[in-house]
Amino acid sequence: MKPISHCTGKERPSGDNEIQSRGFPVVDSAYQALTLEGYRGECASTRAPSFRSISNGYFKNEARQSFVSEAVFFALMIATAAWPVAQSVRAMTDLVRAFPGF
Repeated sequence: MKPISHCTGKERPSGDNEIQSRGFPVVDSAYQALTLEGYRGECASTRAPSFRSISNGYFKNEARQSFVSEAVFFALMIATAAWPVAQSVRAMTDLVRAFPGF
């Protein structure tokens, strides 16, 4: 715990020739110090699991349940994305054939 300080005296406005006085803080030193009886200088937190153990647990338990449906959906996305690429390759070959001199 931190000691609590209180100021004694009051600040008063200073005049032309008058020095402003401030009160000194009064420290309440009736506090209990923190004891570290069980402290041995080691890390307080336990070791976090590694990324490899987290991923192994995921692939053992959760990934197998939805693998087939996700694989089908991924293949559908690849086929959908490949169609415009194939069409652009066909259009480029038609463009190159249109200009035989180059």
